[in-house]
Amino acid sequence: MNIFGKNPLSSVLAKVINIVWWLEWVSGATLIGMASITARVRRGFALQIPINFSTTTIRQARSINRELESGIINTTDGVFSLHIGANWQNLAMLFIGFALIFSTIAIITYQLKKVLKNFEQGLPFNRLNMARIRNIAFVLMGYSFAQWAFAFAVNMFLNSNFQFEHLDLTYDFNISCLLMGIALLMVEEIFKAGLSLEEEEQFTI
Repeated sequence: MNIFGKNPLSSVLAKVINIVWWLEWVSGATLIGMASITARVRRGFALQIPINFSTTTIRQARSINRELESGIINTTDGVFSLHIGANWQNLAMLFIGFALIFSTIAIITYQLKKVLKNFEQGLPFNRLNMARIRNIAFVLMGYSFAQWAFAFAVNMFLNSNFQFEHLDLTYDFNISCLLMGIALLMVEEIFKAGLSLEEEEQFTI
């Protein structure tokens, strides 16, 4: 049942994901190198922390047109820049955080590589593909909860060390990754059905 057998689309996708795989490793090595050099030369670095906070009025935009009223600028998210020293504790925390993010991306990319490789070889419905799709689903779902836990820990640190006068930090849950994980689990069930049909066809022959 080689519906997705050796076809140009499978081949192209397999090549694209392979390029992405190597670009991820090059980018990861470059980021680590730049962070290490910056820490060594400047004895510190600016840590960019994405945060979510309550809607707040930042500034009033006064109108220069008599026919228009003044406007209010509001914001709901942004990046908190924190300058920290380049001691071994801060560097260790930075690299551990980077390693967790990179490993999540690398696991998903690697699983996709293997799935597309089987598609390219005309073997879309097999148990290994189902396991790989399930792995991606669990990684995405786990990432949603890990991101929320990270936001919770960061907000506790920021609230205990900084004073935010006109806003409150909030907690953002990545519902999109959770839904993608659930959708992939449904795709796994489709693959199971396809595998059953393929096995029945082979048995009939």
